[in-house]
Amino acid sequence: MCIALIAVIVACYLPYVVFDAWWYIRFLLPALPLLIVLSVVGGHAVLRTLPARACLPIAALAVISLSIWCLRAAVVRQVFDLQSLERRYVTMGKLAGARLPPGSVALTIQHSGSVRHYGGKVTLLWDALEPGELDRAIEHLQARGRPPVIVVEDWEQAGFRERFAGEVFGELDWPPRFEVGERIHVRLYDPTDRARHLAGERVATEQVR
Repeated sequence: MCIALIAVIVACYLPYVVFDAWWYIRFLLPALPLLIVLSVVGGHAVLRTLPARACLPIAALAVISLSIWCLRAAVVRQVFDLQSLERRYVTMGKLAGARLPPGSVALTIQHSGSVRHYGGKVTLLWDALEPGELDRAIEHLQARGRPPVIVVEDWEQAGFRERFAGEVFGELDWPPRFEVGERIHVRLYDPTDRARHLAGERVATEQVR
């Protein structure tokens, strides 16, 4: 019964194997208690076949080796750094809610959920815009009193510039209003800052850690 249930859970996980990231194995969490029970039962069965005086040293060695392997895997996969890495979503979302004017619309992908959830701001996926539509979308929002901002992580900027190459706001060639994060940076650009920047006015970037 346990094996059948584990097989069902693993089968449900299989569609996610296309994603090359370890955190997708969270979908296997319901199977872990069953796997632990089966591992203990199996290990006990193996130990019973060994001489009595060898059981304790072998069991201790197995436990220590497994603990070291799990700890090393956690360090390599940055498990202990997740809190500081993922905190940027909360920080940017709350920052948008506190510092952006009412009615603002954030053009973003990676932070679409966090800006909406933590900041209460409307979000628009910029990859839903066709190439050549960015400037028109920004002008449309500004004309209707919905100040737009662009929120991108540093690794997204190349894709943003490539998608909207040749457009006024597509190059992100002015300083961001806010920058959040330490290892992964999230930048919030206000399109109204671009003209000020090109006119020689200093546009300061507020670093939020």
